[in-house]
Amino acid sequence: MFGPRRVLRGLRDVRGFVAGVSGSSTKRRRGWRRWERAGISSLKSGEIFDEAFSLYRTHGADLLKLIALPSALTFAFFILSWELVGRNLFVTDNPENVFQQATELIALVGVGFFVAAPVVLTTYSYMTALVSLYVSDVHLGRTPYLRAIHTRTLKLLPKLTALMLVFFMYSFAGILVGMVFLLASAIITDQYGGAQVVAPIASLLGILGVSMGIVILPFAFARYALAPVAMVNENLGVKDALRRARELVTSKGAPSSMTIWGLLFVIFSLQYLLWGGLSLPALGVLDFLQLQGVASSSLSLKALYYFLSVSGGYLAFLLVHPVLFSGLTYVYFDRRVRIEGYDIELLAQEIWRHDREIDFEL
Repeated sequence: MFGPRRVLRGLRDVRGFVAGVSGSSTKRRRGWRRWERAGISSLKSGEIFDEAFSLYRTHGADLLKLIALPSALTFAFFILSWELVGRNLFVTDNPENVFQQATELIALVGVGFFVAAPVVLTTYSYMTALVSLYVSDVHLGRTPYLRAIHTRTLKLLPKLTALMLVFFMYSFAGILVGMVFLLASAIITDQYGGAQVVAPIASLLGILGVSMGIVILPFAFARYALAPVAMVNENLGVKDALRRARELVTSKGAPSSMTIWGLLFVIFSLQYLLWGGLSLPALGVLDFLQLQGVASSSLSLKALYYFLSVSGGYLAFLLVHPVLFSGLTYVYFDRRVRIEGYDIELLAQEIWRHDREIDFEL
């Protein structure tokens, strides 16, 4: 039976044979008594949280420096998209004509999907990959080089953007389908009145679709959340990254889905609390300016007012998302250790790389 002890003994025998053929001698080096220290080990859910926050405490300055520009672009384009597209989804200039409302809605959704979404997803993908590569280097005992991380991320950016688009489409598919049915029901009712039985059916399907989409959303998110991490670490394509993430999450082992849900809950709760706390100083400045009689009629003052109102949201977004990406990266490596024995693979690579024998205990 081929256990880990016999496999590693075979590696040592091959090493001794190579040394004998070459005429060199191998001196036995001791020092590592626990074999897990030669690589990485599996982590419990609580340990994943601890590792993510501990890395943020020790390497937070580098992480914030790494994502400062892409996070600013992501948040800025998201706010701009919301102001130009999102707010207009709920208002109309034709309240009496459902067909014209539907035309306006489709046009806005098209602009958001083909113009705004690619920019936001590109910058967000860039930020995700930067943090994941940095955390991977730290977790595997390598020294992170920021320039090399930026270079590798830029090479993978087109695939990462496409992956992120597919990922969000999978996550929000049920909600989108439900909204299409609700829109179709409204158009049919406006055009044909209550004579058509199709409208109530479409409306019911739309309500069910939106409801089920909300329920399925966290499951779909957890199922594919590791895809960007798998892509940057294994240089996979879009389909392979999605398949890889699905395999890692759904294989038997520790409940990784629960870990991802808990991570999302903690991160977005922190972001909400930070947003509220960091917005208080900005609101105080706005109240002070208004009490001083500073009018908001000029363009520059309007820009200042708006910047102060959204600054708390941006700071909260910047501060908490590195922890989210770090946690997902730790979940990815934990799944590889549990399912594939990645720690043993790293140990074998360490033996051959350093041309030495390592004494360890199982």
